[in-house]
Amino acid sequence: MKAFASIIFVLWFTSFAILITFSTSKEGVATSDYPNHVGKRCPFNQFDCTPLSVDPECIPFAAVRDCIEDCSNGADENCGVNKTVCDIGIKRSGARCGKCVLVDEVRSHCIDQKWTGLCGEPNVVKCANTKNCIYIEWINDGEDDCGDGSDENLCLDNDKEGCPVSIGVDANSETRGNFNGWKKADDDEHLDVHYGAVSKDRGHSGHDLPCDCGDVLLSNPSASSKPTYTVYDWRCTNSSACPFKVVCDFELLGGGWTLIMRRVHPKTSTFNRTWDEYKRGFGDMSRGGDFWLGNDRLHSMSTSRTCANELIIKLVSATNDEVLIARYDDFYVDDQFNSYRLTLGKLEQNPLMAPVMDGMLFARNNIFTTWDRRNGHCPTRGGGWWSAPDNCADNALTAGFKARDGYPGLRWMDTRIAAVEMMLRPKSYVPPVRSH
Repeated sequence: MKAFASIIFVLWFTSFAILITFSTSKEGVATSDYPNHVGKRCPFNQFDCTPLSVDPECIPFAAVRDCIEDCSNGADENCGVNKTVCDIGIKRSGARCGKCVLVDEVRSHCIDQKWTGLCGEPNVVKCANTKNCIYIEWINDGEDDCGDGSDENLCLDNDKEGCPVSIGVDANSETRGNFNGWKKADDDEHLDVHYGAVSKDRGHSGHDLPCDCGDVLLSNPSASSKPTYTVYDWRCTNSSACPFKVVCDFELLGGGWTLIMRRVHPKTSTFNRTWDEYKRGFGDMSRGGDFWLGNDRLHSMSTSRTCANELIIKLVSATNDEVLIARYDDFYVDDQFNSYRLTLGKLEQNPLMAPVMDGMLFARNNIFTTWDRRNGHCPTRGGGWWSAPDNCADNALTAGFKARDGYPGLRWMDTRIAAVEMMLRPKSYVPPVRSH
């Protein structure tokens, strides 16, 4: 009898656990918060963006309140019934787009409204970017009472020359994770660096002209990451006749990285392009925009015996601005006659960083495919990627940012992504010593 009762309990507990799993998307967001959007017209565990319209617009419930608007009307980023949003842009809250709390719990759960009750008191000051007011004696006491850091600023205590008139952190800042490329470079920052102009020594590639950003940095250790640079295809008989533009990262892990792809939400550039477009490359790399360097370039850069490359994929989480670094110890792209097949080394874990899962698992040893080279019809959200011809590459980093129907939006494993850069650097590269 006890054994039978135990079995019944296990079955009940398992069913209860499954129910809980599907009723809650993430901390503080549950299907019960959206009674008009869930459980009616859309499939199970999906969210109806437009419950009053004739035709439903469905997205996975997992995409609700993840800091990316997937619904055409933005309904997926609204708080649920009897809840309001607070702490938008407050880093300590853990979410870039704030959090949803019950209306009567704002004072106890919201950092940006914790001390609003003091605003009618004497001897208080208003915080720069939150609704809080604090006592004057709380200024520079070592504790961030405002929530935006504006009360912990030495300029408030001292009449220092050079202190800004307006202080505090912009709570609505769009800067995410100090991600290179989010800020547009000025037009006058575009600069061509010719290899022999600074140093007569040859770079790591052994060529007179730079073949990548590693060479550029060796020739000019004080180079900036903002401009686009001119490098040269080493395979040309006369390299000077084969220039092309690249975007460089001179900061990450010593610098010398050549970007081969950049995507930043909410830019609208589409990566669902044809085989020929991926072959040539596309996008606007000179203005901080989205781009793909081109598969012919990837093949050229990864075939030199003296320029064997490693790959870094730098990602920014949509929900909390966390920067993830996935580093692979080898990267090689075959030629177009072999469908630009990808050979990828092992994923290296940095003991100083959080462990990263392998989001390139299904790209390894696969050919490159695009919608016009795949079997059957693939939706417009898919992008060119290394995948089987019968796969629409929903797990590609070139897939659509927005969630739709059963597609959960651009992700690296389980993490919703708001920005991504892919970059190469020679494996044996030794960055120069730089003075800042």
